[in-house]
Amino acid sequence: MTITSEWLRFGPAHWALIDQAVVSAATFAVGVLLARALDPEGLALYSLAITTVLCLTSVHRALVAQPLNILGAQELQGQRLRRYSNMLRLQGGMLPVMALLAIVVGWMFFPVPSLMMGAAVYAGVLALQDLIRRYHYTDGQIQRAVPGDVLAFGGQGAALALLVVFAWPVSVSLVFWWLMVPLVVSALWMHRLIRRSGQPAKAGSGVIEHLAEHWANARWVVLSQLVWIGASQLIPFQLATYAKSQDVAAYHAANALMNALNVFRLTLGNYLPGRSARVFADGGAQALRMYLRQVSLACLGLAFVVFVFFELTGDFWVDWLFAGKYQEAKPVVSAMVLVHLLAMSALISAAGAQVMGTTRVMFWSNAVALALTLTLGSWFIHVWGLWGAVVALAIGLLLPAMVQGVHLSIHFRSRLGQV
Repeated sequence: MTITSEWLRFGPAHWALIDQAVVSAATFAVGVLLARALDPEGLALYSLAITTVLCLTSVHRALVAQPLNILGAQELQGQRLRRYSNMLRLQGGMLPVMALLAIVVGWMFFPVPSLMMGAAVYAGVLALQDLIRRYHYTDGQIQRAVPGDVLAFGGQGAALALLVVFAWPVSVSLVFWWLMVPLVVSALWMHRLIRRSGQPAKAGSGVIEHLAEHWANARWVVLSQLVWIGASQLIPFQLATYAKSQDVAAYHAANALMNALNVFRLTLGNYLPGRSARVFADGGAQALRMYLRQVSLACLGLAFVVFVFFELTGDFWVDWLFAGKYQEAKPVVSAMVLVHLLAMSALISAAGAQVMGTTRVMFWSNAVALALTLTLGSWFIHVWGLWGAVVALAIGLLLPAMVQGVHLSIHFRSRLGQV
């Protein structure tokens, strides 16, 4: 099946896009509302806290949810439910470790007790909700995730909008406590529906065995995620260290606009691994290569259209969305859009590499980018401030994407040449 015919036939790919559109639209709205409601100092603190949360949950996703997606897609329902239940049991040990790490980072960079504790608890709740929603990606019933995500992320936007509409003060120290309530309600509701959908298989792998399978499948992805965080996601902390707090706030405002791109980026990240695994199982390496090429061409065309749109209208969106605040973000918006769009190619390469079992290059390419970002990137930020942050972002995102794409292409040629 070609990428064109896949999208003409309404199915899981469309539901994945709809689901991610809900999540991204709500996340975008929350980011804009907070940027309008908080002063630059408060937004800078929130930026550091939410960056910490997202870095922790991205590692959690790489170890837990993505392997669940790939490995569970090849199992019967009972075995899939058993894997899901075992992953939930593991959270009793994983989530406290995440919370502790969030507190340690908070103590160093955003030492407001209620903000630190809120970020720590919110990281665990967000990771748990993500695990539960991803089960529906695993069994191909993505439409079942949509109502829960509307409740979770739409509820966040609605709660924050009410605070703004009624002119209630929005405190950075309490924002995570407000935002986690819809996530908790959604997670409990979706988990109950999953439990009612069937019974886990009585025989099969235990918790430790499933964790070992996840680690074997994703160890290089997890390690790559760790160095990727250092290479591209720690820029707010570098700005806080080498530049001004106003630069942190302006970078966060510009990055909030990038959340509009997450509907595409996270749809690829959520949908491609499972879909690629099924394509490979049905047609082998040749079918997978053709499928990933089609996805790449579609993404390239989309990238061109979106970049032109932001190039023409970026200043308007900054003025309108942020009520005239964060003017420093205007010059860098288009450049950040281009970097993020081109970096989507890494998601395509990662899906193919994970299915083909050649993920080690993801670690090494991101490790090189990490070294360059922490050295050259920090120097650029010290000298050029916000523009230096854009250069550091380009190094951290585009260098690994280029290396991974070349490596996957070589791997395909080598494998198909042996057939």
